[in-house]
Amino acid sequence: MIASTLPSIELYNKEEPKLSHNSIIFASTSTRYFYPEHKTPNLFISNFLNKGSYVINKKRVNISDNFFYFLNANDDLEICFSNALPLQTLLIFFEENFINNCFSYHNSSTEELLDSPIKCLSNDFRLPNVPFSFINSIKGKTLQLLQETHKEDIDALLFDIITEFLVLNNDTSKQIKKIATAKKSTQEELYRRLFLAKEMMDDNVFEKLSLEQIAQEVCLNKFHFLSNFKSLYGITPHQYFMELKLQKAFNLLQNRQYTVTETCFLMGFESLGSFSNSFKKRFHLSPSVVFNQNKIPNFR
Repeated sequence: MIASTLPSIELYNKEEPKLSHNSIIFASTSTRYFYPEHKTPNLFISNFLNKGSYVINKKRVNISDNFFYFLNANDDLEICFSNALPLQTLLIFFEENFINNCFSYHNSSTEELLDSPIKCLSNDFRLPNVPFSFINSIKGKTLQLLQETHKEDIDALLFDIITEFLVLNNDTSKQIKKIATAKKSTQEELYRRLFLAKEMMDDNVFEKLSLEQIAQEVCLNKFHFLSNFKSLYGITPHQYFMELKLQKAFNLLQNRQYTVTETCFLMGFESLGSFSNSFKKRFHLSPSVVFNQNKIPNFR
C-alpha cells in the first residue's frame, strides 16, 4: 500500500529504520512540516507542484519535479517545509535485501549470481549525493507506481526504477569525473552547484539572467563557474541559455501564440534585429517564416 501522509513527529526516531518491506509515501500538503535529522535507508526523494526543502548530510537542498535525490543507507536527512505552499512529496524507502538483490543482479556476472544470489553492498559503495535528472523513463515508472495496489506489482516496478536509475547513476558518475578536483566530495559539490545553475536557467527561460547572477545564485566565482560549466556540459552558460530561449521562441511562433515582435521581447532579447539574427543562425529560417507557416520541417 502507498501511504498518503508524511511521518508523524510523534514517531520520530533518529536511527535508520529497519524495514521488512519497501515503503512508499505520496503525500499532499499545504502547511509547514518539519521532521528532524535522522538516518535513512536507501531513499528516493522528489517533489511536485513546488520545491521541497531538505537538509541532506548537513547540506540544504531544494527538490523539484525536474530531479530527484537517491540517498544511501545511513545518510542524514532533515525535512523542513517552511513555506505553506501546495506540495506533493514522493518518498520511496527501499528495504535492505531488496536493494542488495537489485544491485547484485546488475553488478554481477551470471556465474557470480549462481554462486551467491544475494550479496551485501561493499562498504565502499556509495551513491553520489547529487541531484539526478528526472528522466522520462523513471518518471513514467514512478507515475505508474502510484496507480498500483499489489505488493508484487509494486516491487516489479521498483525493480524497473532501480534498473533505469543505475544506468543514470553510471552516466552521472562519468559526468562528475569530468570535474578536475582531487577530492570526490568537492567534485560532487561542484557538480551539484552546476546542475542547480542549469536548473535555474531552465526555470527562468523568459528572464534576463547574466553570468554574474547565475554564479552568485549558486555561490561560485563567475570564472570558476564558466570554466567548469563548459567542461561539464560542453557549452558555455550563455550558449545553453540562448539555446533554451531560441527553442522556446520557435515553439511559441510555431503555435502562433505570439507575434514575432511579442516573442522577441517576451524572451528577453534587446532588439528585433538581434533576435532575428540569432534565430536564423540557429534554425536557418526567419521568425516570420515559422510564424506564417502551419507546418515547418524539423530543423532542430
